[in-house]
Amino acid sequence: MTYLEMKKQHHAEFETFPMLFAFGDEQFKRVMTKLGLKPDELDKIYLFGDSGGIYLRKDAPVLHEMFARQEAEIKAAMNDYTFALEAFGRELTNHEYLMTEEPEETLEALYLDMETVAASKTLTKALKEAVRLQWKHDPFGRKEPRYA
Repeated sequence: MTYLEMKKQHHAEFETFPMLFAFGDEQFKRVMTKLGLKPDELDKIYLFGDSGGIYLRKDAPVLHEMFARQEAEIKAAMNDYTFALEAFGRELTNHEYLMTEEPEETLEALYLDMETVAASKTLTKALKEAVRLQWKHDPFGRKEPRYA
């Protein structure tokens, strides 16, 4: 499975989680009714960050298990060079590496840190190659980092 295929699979799985969205008081009241709750029963729900997502507290263990499993799947797949190269490439782009020249957000998206990458020949090689490919296709025509 490729990184993109795994991400699509994870997204599809997340889409099946029973979460509703509200972006205002009236929508919030409708969501609470759909959840079988009164608008003042806030102790029975969780908010999904600041995304507008609302889900029942009783469903939280299912959400946490899903996220933990998905993280474990990505971490395990990162041991494969081809998978890791694609993952690094996509996430470097997603986190605008060519603008920031900071890989931290990319690594966080892949549940990694620099120490973990440095300890793995596969991850080190894949990250270096992904960065090289980013510079090769730099839309600004630069050939090396600004702060080299």
